[in-house]
Amino acid sequence: MLSPVISALNQHLTGLDIGLPIAWENITPPDVSGSWLAVFFVPADTVGSTLGDTGLDQTTGFFQIDINAPIGGGWAELCKHSDYIQRSFRIGKQLIYDGHSVYITSSSRTGARVESGWYRQTVTINWLSYNRRDGLPGEFYQPAVTIDDTANSLLPDIFN
Repeated sequence: MLSPVISALNQHLTGLDIGLPIAWENITPPDVSGSWLAVFFVPADTVGSTLGDTGLDQTTGFFQIDINAPIGGGWAELCKHSDYIQRSFRIGKQLIYDGHSVYITSSSRTGARVESGWYRQTVTINWLSYNRRDGLPGEFYQPAVTIDDTANSLLPDIFN
């Protein structure tokens, strides 16, 4: 279930005191002369984290935030916003929406560049989420027994 993940990330971003208009995915960018954000949600793999029909699935992905500033205004404002976004989505932060948890696992940013008439820098927030296979919400927790643990317990102990 990715809807709660999208909602948790979006809710956290809109709760920040960044003071910039946001162009969400598939929405026309704002008609502004000042800085603004463009946001993209990109899920990656969903893999089984535990065994069984009612186990946990682990999904990863990234949340891309493009900071757009007018060309010719220097880099200070762009870097100020990038710093603030990375601090606000710090590694290890847990976001919760409707009983589903999302953990921030890393973040990075690109060098600034001129693109589509804007001075742009991208901040990428990597996340992971565990979801119950039965679709019910549940608190985030590290699975007690992972597939790797199960496989390792079935292998002979060749080092004894």
